[in-house]
Amino acid sequence: MAVPFWISSLLVSQRTYEKISNRHGLRVNDLREALECRPGLRGTREQTERGPRLYVHLQIERERVLAVLVPHEYEVDVYYLASAYRP
Repeated sequence: MAVPFWISSLLVSQRTYEKISNRHGLRVNDLREALECRPGLRGTREQTERGPRLYVHLQIERERVLAVLVPHEYEVDVYYLASAYRP
């Protein structure tokens, strides 16, 4: 079930930045623009063996993209970008 959420800040590690850019051909700036401070976002929360995840389907430049986010441990509305790809 999709739930509403808000992202005030999207954190991206260098390793994830390179993986998304090189392997999946996506621009992190496009993901930031689609996710940060955007009202009306909805995603599916799931508890995985690696911890909580939020799966968000996006439309970026006419392409469907699935973003996988991890909530920050201590900061509200702050997420790490774990992955993003075209499903």
